[in-house]
Amino acid sequence: MPPGAQTADRLSRMVVRIGPVNVHVPLVPVTGGFSNPTDTLLTVPVPADVEPGRVEVQVVTAAGVETNACVVDVTD
Repeated sequence: MPPGAQTADRLSRMVVRIGPVNVHVPLVPVTGGFSNPTDTLLTVPVPADVEPGRVEVQVVTAAGVETNACVVDVTD
């Protein structure tokens, strides 16, 4: 993560776009920072309104920068 991006106010604005649905990344606080998200991993729930099948997933930072899309299979 870039410098300054680890603060709670910046992390709370990060989303994961699963198909057409934006999902906010839940912050899981621990002593000295967060266990979700980390520099190498973030975990989000898949909302019920995301249909099963192949969907594109992107991370969108608080600054609005979007990662390259990755296609994943969503199952029931």
